[in-house]
Amino acid sequence: MKINSSIPMFAQFQLKQTTEAISRSLLRLSTGKRINSAMDNTADYSVAVNLDAHIRGLAQGNLNINQAIGMIGTADSSVSALTDIVRKLRDLAVEGSNDTLSSTDRQSLNSEMFSLMAEYRQIVNQTEFNGQKLFDGSLTTMNLLVGSRAEQNLDLEFQDISATNLFKKTVGTGTFAARTTLEAGTTVQDLRLRDLNGDGHLDIVEADNDDDTVSVRIGHGDGTFGARVTYSVGQDPYVVEVMDINGDNILDIITPDNTDATLSILFGNGDGTFETRVTLGTGASPQDISIGDIDNDGDMDIVTSEFTAQGFSFFLNNGDGTFQDRTTLTVGTPLGGMVMRDFDGDGNLDIVAAAFSLGKVGIALGNGDGTFGDITLFSVGTNPVEISADDLNGDGNFDIVVANSGSANISVLMGDGQGGFGTATNYTAGTGVFQAKLADLNNDGIIDIVSADTSANTLSILIGNGNGSFQSRTTLGTGTAPRGIELEDIDEDGVVDLLSADGTSAQLSIFLAHTKTVNAESDVNVNSQEKAEKLIGILNNTIDSLNSARSQLGIHQTRLKLILDQNLLQAESLTEAKSLVEDADIALETAELVKNQILQQAQISVLSQANLNMQVTLGLIQVL
Repeated sequence: MKINSSIPMFAQFQLKQTTEAISRSLLRLSTGKRINSAMDNTADYSVAVNLDAHIRGLAQGNLNINQAIGMIGTADSSVSALTDIVRKLRDLAVEGSNDTLSSTDRQSLNSEMFSLMAEYRQIVNQTEFNGQKLFDGSLTTMNLLVGSRAEQNLDLEFQDISATNLFKKTVGTGTFAARTTLEAGTTVQDLRLRDLNGDGHLDIVEADNDDDTVSVRIGHGDGTFGARVTYSVGQDPYVVEVMDINGDNILDIITPDNTDATLSILFGNGDGTFETRVTLGTGASPQDISIGDIDNDGDMDIVTSEFTAQGFSFFLNNGDGTFQDRTTLTVGTPLGGMVMRDFDGDGNLDIVAAAFSLGKVGIALGNGDGTFGDITLFSVGTNPVEISADDLNGDGNFDIVVANSGSANISVLMGDGQGGFGTATNYTAGTGVFQAKLADLNNDGIIDIVSADTSANTLSILIGNGNGSFQSRTTLGTGTAPRGIELEDIDEDGVVDLLSADGTSAQLSIFLAHTKTVNAESDVNVNSQEKAEKLIGILNNTIDSLNSARSQLGIHQTRLKLILDQNLLQAESLTEAKSLVEDADIALETAELVKNQILQQAQISVLSQANLNMQVTLGLIQVL
């Protein structure tokens, strides 16, 4: 018998190992995890911790996204309310465009507009999320972490839709881009810009004196035009007018033929083409033409001023493009340019014409039945040739601007609203002033003057001060002997451009206006029909900007929801991967536990038997 036996020690070691295995199995079964600490498996533990961090990051990213979606929903509801306000403002502007409204009506509309604008500003100021204002311009970009890593971020852009930033208009600067040209007839004397084919774009009609034609160019709306198409008229057409004179809502072309003493009428087809001319006989050397309802029957009548015949010819419209026999008014002096307006406020059209040889302009007040009173004369410069009329000082009365070819200046006469004019104020405008046209070139609500200098080959620009006075001229170089001028928005940017007929250089000059964007909150009123009509355009642009802002919010919202769904799918996949790494195999752990428990019982029995053997040996020793 061996006293120093290793069996008990070995059995004790195995029992210890089995007990530890049982404890490990019990821990795994109780936690459900195979990896409970780093000592279980260092590599797998590290993988599981990283996966868990990623999953938790995705969960927090989704919380961030949900907050952002809530913020965008708040913003979207506010933009919707703002859009409704602007639409209501537009409805009021359309109502204000009705010229039948009284001043009291306009005041009521303005009161409602001012209230709506106040509500607009209040909504912008009160739209905030967690203390951050969203639309007042203080928040432009918000950085949002939408994943578990620092680089998984998204920039949310918020537009400044405050009234100051959104209610804007494009205005002219009073300056113009470099001249571009179009080929024209041999000697173009006059032109008009009108929409001849109903496509919404301005087209050109020009009168060619030497070629005895009128030409038509169809506009593209961007400052460019199609090829020139010509139509024969009478001899020496100096001016051209475009108007619907037969009541079919299609523009027609009318030109006085100076040498033939006739009017040529080309009826439009509505597609930018015209019929062969028909004629009306006038007095000798018709110089200018005006079209308006002089007998108040609703039809457009024609009036010509005549140089050699020294008077006016009147053609009363029958309503179908035919006319009654010509009537005349002789004044005893050669007449040049003319203009028809209601200068005395009685509702009837009156005539102001240039008395070339007298250095005066004469006004004949209309009686409303197609007849006119005697001429009253007012002094201007030498050899007046062309006249334009508009309200130059905002007093509601028509004033006139006269181009004086002999004294190289422009005369401005302020109307008194009763058919009379004050003393002329003269402005230098070149050496051979032929024509003066009126328009608001810089969108300040004040009429400006553009005149043609046939000797210096320039256009003179005189910016108005708003009180009937004008600043010193600036000039633009043209082709040879500019004569006809048109002031219209050629490229459809909301600002008046210049077009001139360069008389002897067989071309047209185009000057597109330089523009800038300015605040238009003060334009939100319907003080006049003209202002109401301009306001509609401003509000259209505002609605477009709000639609753009709301579309951007919708894009953000859609993208966030897509990222949210992607995060959920990714988190699910990562959770499954983490489970494969750290979760316990319950069946395997249970089997292992049962095996080790059986083994533990066996080992305990062996160890007990070994201890018993030792006791027997001690007993024998005691006996001996």
